[in-house]
Amino acid sequence: MDYKRLTEEEFTLGYPPEKIFITSDLHWFHTNIIKYCGRPFDYSPKGCAEMTEFLLKKFDALPDDCLIWNFGDVYLNAKIERSKIMNAVMRMKRNRKMNLILGNHDFMNDKRPFTTFIEFYTSLGFDNVYKGPLLFGNYVLSHEPVFLDKKSACTFAWTRTALSFCA
Repeated sequence: MDYKRLTEEEFTLGYPPEKIFITSDLHWFHTNIIKYCGRPFDYSPKGCAEMTEFLLKKFDALPDDCLIWNFGDVYLNAKIERSKIMNAVMRMKRNRKMNLILGNHDFMNDKRPFTTFIEFYTSLGFDNVYKGPLLFGNYVLSHEPVFLDKKSACTFAWTRTALSFCA
């Protein structure tokens, strides 16, 4: 399969390694993720709001001038007002650069009036939005697990759950 190969400039955007942060599966405003994944919050709308705030505070602690890679599943809640999502994304962004590799739940949100999810998430504040997987050097960047054949030049595969070695 042909995946988009990122150059060093596309991956780092000029930031040194200590200013590049990787996250995934935030699931802001997604009450059921508390139950599904055993997150330590009450399974309730109040608990969901506390979870979202807890996660946003983690981003508040990052340096202003950095790059955040999000490997998908930013939020999931078809009934939430778009302005709440925009406010959360902009709070995470501040003066930072943010790249997103779309995850499976990112495709479940209402993208209207945009025709593509890439346009929709760019409108929320992400600088670069990709439909993965992506290649960077010997790494595979993806929200979902990626299965490679033994002839692959891949040395490592980064997914949202682990850094694993490929044959």
